[in-house]
Amino acid sequence: MKQVQILFYDGDCALCNLTVKLVVRFGNAKVQFSSLDGDTAMLMLPKELRTPPFNGVVFTLDNEIFLGVKAVKKLSENLVFPLSIFGRIMPGFIYSIIASNRYLFGRKPKSSCTFHSDLKNRILP
Repeated sequence: MKQVQILFYDGDCALCNLTVKLVVRFGNAKVQFSSLDGDTAMLMLPKELRTPPFNGVVFTLDNEIFLGVKAVKKLSENLVFPLSIFGRIMPGFIYSIIASNRYLFGRKPKSSCTFHSDLKNRILP
């Protein structure tokens, strides 16, 4: 049985978009991606998780929702070594610092975020 794995990210956040690209490059092909303000998030996530300001990354595995550092830890199971170790040992306070300061890494309007054309089937609306 195929598991449904979706990483929901802040579409305007440059660091978040980089994270998606790293998961694509160093993860497995099972993970799909959607912006927290996209149609898929509207259908699958409770309103408080998809309403700005976003609290952090959200990862779903089938119908189970993981938020913040728990999402990073669960997502790391899909990454190759050594990134998998980094995600598993990340302390919650480090994640909180990064998440609350993520716009220091830049903003990218969703209209300017591009992903390689062969990823179109993994990027959900």
